[in-house]
Amino acid sequence: MAVDTLSPHSSDRQLLVDIPRCHQYDDLMASPIAHRKLKRLLKAWLLLHENYVYWQGLDSLAAPFLVLNFTHLASAYSCLESFINLYLHDFFLRDNSSVVQEYLAVFFHLLAFMDAALYAHLSLMDFRPELFAIPWFLTCFAHVLPLHKLFYVWDVLLLSDSSFPLFVGLAIMDQLRAGLITTHFNDAILLFSDLPDLNMERLVRCSLYYYNTVPASCTFRQYASKHVREEYTMTHYTVTELNEFCCPRISATDVVRLIEHSSLLVIDVRPQYEYSRGAVVGSVNLPPYGDEDTLDTVKTALMNAQSAGHLVIIVDNEHLQRAKKISKLCVLEGYNRVCVLDGGVQKVRSMHDIFCIPA
Repeated sequence: MAVDTLSPHSSDRQLLVDIPRCHQYDDLMASPIAHRKLKRLLKAWLLLHENYVYWQGLDSLAAPFLVLNFTHLASAYSCLESFINLYLHDFFLRDNSSVVQEYLAVFFHLLAFMDAALYAHLSLMDFRPELFAIPWFLTCFAHVLPLHKLFYVWDVLLLSDSSFPLFVGLAIMDQLRAGLITTHFNDAILLFSDLPDLNMERLVRCSLYYYNTVPASCTFRQYASKHVREEYTMTHYTVTELNEFCCPRISATDVVRLIEHSSLLVIDVRPQYEYSRGAVVGSVNLPPYGDEDTLDTVKTALMNAQSAGHLVIIVDNEHLQRAKKISKLCVLEGYNRVCVLDGGVQKVRSMHDIFCIPA
């Protein structure tokens, strides 16, 4: 299909600014012919996707495909289109706020899951991913990594599903942890504005570890593409509702798998009279006591779970109000691998092999 990339387009002015700055350390990308080809590639994609717009960073995302298919622009276009469909579904909508904010919320929840102490420190100074991670995920790190390092990450990413960039983000946080865990707000801003040299072998190894450790349902996003490890029926929340959680949600299906491997601690936070009518096998009850919630009666169980590397699943009724409070207490006290059963106890009540009346 012939596409007219020469006629004026609403993105022309921004392209004129961005393209001469795009990966200019690379000899090929610094050449005038590369500038012309990149403009054609970007305009072709925009013209054929009228529901999308040019967001800054799209040039960085397109550059790797141009470099790898420099003499065949149609192949570069096909690669760019497929990549966006798989990994950046709806990121380039004119109003992409819900898509991006959901992504950042899930990322922050995963940080709490893997590194509760770092999450707690960043939360305490209100240093949220909106301040540093949008260029990471909007471009799948093409805006923050030089091409030779980016290819190293993408070689692994392309063998994984659409959740993998979240784990690359966690791996970056792991390398920045020492500089972040004691820093103040302004110093954190400076750290992210000029990322230190990252160890790419460690980054990829760490990303894969997280990817293979975190239950897939914990990465659920309602705006994700269909390129996922497994389809899950999860509750759809608005961004505001998602931000009421401070850790991931987990599906009943994943909980069943974990129970089969005896690799979790289940804390049921419903009132004792509800718990006594039926609960997950092996769970412990942490009913409400007075006005203030504490973890005192389950601290030993929590510490044992941490030592064993087990997940901590918070079970509540379907509204999850108390689950949010108790999971937050767990995370702020430094317990890793905490998550909330999505949909509450109703999701497992009919599963008689794991749900019974406590002895």
